[in-house]
Amino acid sequence: IVGTPDSNIQIKNLVITEMDTSYKPGVYTKIFEENGYSYYRNNLALDKMYFTEAVKNVSSENELFSGAVSYDFSKNSYVLGIEDRENLDIGEISEFTDEENSFKAKVTLENEGFLNFIQNYFPGWKVYIDGEEAELYVVNGLIQGVFVPAGEHIVEFSYVPQYFYIGSAVSLISFAAIIAVIVISHKREQKGSEGV
Repeated sequence: IVGTPDSNIQIKNLVITEMDTSYKPGVYTKIFEENGYSYYRNNLALDKMYFTEAVKNVSSENELFSGAVSYDFSKNSYVLGIEDRENLDIGEISEFTDEENSFKAKVTLENEGFLNFIQNYFPGWKVYIDGEEAELYVVNGLIQGVFVPAGEHIVEFSYVPQYFYIGSAVSLISFAAIIAVIVISHKREQKGSEGV
């Protein structure tokens, strides 16, 4: 649903699916209760980074979103226009660090694996394996992922918006222009004082 307070709301590709929203023991654990409100932890929630056993091709966003209720996101990653890959390694993730716009982890695999990063994809995200840029995939229509070769690696997901580069260039040009104006003004003043 798209709209602003002063415009009409536009609905595009609305899909209504019946879902079972009843409380399921074992799925949720009560962690806090106060003033008649209960707070629960979802025990099925996935970590910030996780490996999946397979990467499955989906031919379109419609296929992805219409089948989302039946997909097993904990075992499979769904990617548009990619060849299916099965029996991927479920590696080990350690030494996770979360810095401003950068998320790193040390991963260890016996065979190739597919690492998912639960962060919404947006232009400007890049992924590096041992400092070398790797191909970044949009996974499940929303998050990010990367194929990781066998071995021990440092995987870094990093976000630098394009506006950062544009802003840096504009600032640099502005700074150079200011310096040029100061130098030219100073030379004119020197010429003017010499002629007197």
